[in-house]
Amino acid sequence: MKFQGSSNFFSLGLCLFTCLVLSGCNKTYFVKRTSSDPVKQTRLDWNYKTTVDAYQKSSFTSHKWNAPAERALAEFACSRAVVLGTNEPWAEIISTNAAAAAQAGCKDPMLTYLYIKFAMDQTNSKEAFTEAFIATANAMNSSSYPPIRKFYASLRAEQQYTYAYGLYAYQAGQWDTLNKIIPKLGPINYSFFGGTNEFYKMVQLAKENASNPK
Repeated sequence: MKFQGSSNFFSLGLCLFTCLVLSGCNKTYFVKRTSSDPVKQTRLDWNYKTTVDAYQKSSFTSHKWNAPAERALAEFACSRAVVLGTNEPWAEIISTNAAAAAQAGCKDPMLTYLYIKFAMDQTNSKEAFTEAFIATANAMNSSSYPPIRKFYASLRAEQQYTYAYGLYAYQAGQWDTLNKIIPKLGPINYSFFGGTNEFYKMVQLAKENASNPK
């Protein structure tokens, strides 16, 4: 009888442990927001689906970093849908949580993308940012994330690479090459080139020195 009682006790304990594990796996670490604007709500649902929901279904989850990872992804989704509180420091919220998840060991490519964009030390070199975005795009393309997220990660990597290519062409005095690159820069990240004035100085010099490569 003692053996039978111990066996029953063990089975009950195993059952409780399994329930706790399963409940932990299904735990959500953020509160899904809603909007009274149907257009914003549709946009928010889509952003949740392609970020947090995709993360929860991925192979990158862990109790060690799920909380900050989900909070960073959820805040990013809200920022993209423009469903935010008045003066909500959304960029800081993304930065803080993305950094916490990364420091805990999270290698999820979408989280890494947010870390590079919002939390990576700005004292890093342009080359470091370029390499980081390219590596993340490659990891994203090999992941289970939706195609739209892979597209944006690749686009950001391409932009970063083009910025670096253009800057080096400028520094090397390769004016014809630079003139070909400038129209491909897309939305300009002026800080990459040293500020607005430096960027337009580069553009002007490229025009003045066209067909005169060094």
